[in-house]
Amino acid sequence: MVNLGAAISALARDVAFEYILGRSHNSLDSEDFDVAVLHAAEGAGPLWRITKHVGYVFPIVNTLPVDWMIKISDDSMKTFFAHMKATMKDTKDLMASASAPTLDNHVQRTMVHEILDSKLPPEDKSFQRVFEDVTSSLSNCLT
Repeated sequence: MVNLGAAISALARDVAFEYILGRSHNSLDSEDFDVAVLHAAEGAGPLWRITKHVGYVFPIVNTLPVDWMIKISDDSMKTFFAHMKATMKDTKDLMASASAPTLDNHVQRTMVHEILDSKLPPEDKSFQRVFEDVTSSLSNCLT
């Protein structure tokens, strides 16, 4: 039996990752549609609620090394933080290639390219700010 909800979510994640970061995680091709990513996102819910409503918690959590967070977390949160680490790397790599003076015209344009090419002030084009926009956009397809 096929889990239709997981399949639809996998499709949404693949499309979102393609648009936002220019690459797919191929969740739709995975046998279980990478349902572990969904469970990890659900497990991060309490952390998200705390950081949203208690403003000083997010900057503290944000200073902790991701590898350390992976090490001390339960299995579900390990998946979440590993996914976050991969997204951080993808964002950094994409920002570096988008800022290269010899940008290939055949490179797929992404949301990150649009942010970097926009008229936003420089502080809104920093890695931290772009990464927040990327994760905010990607988190919308994890349900």
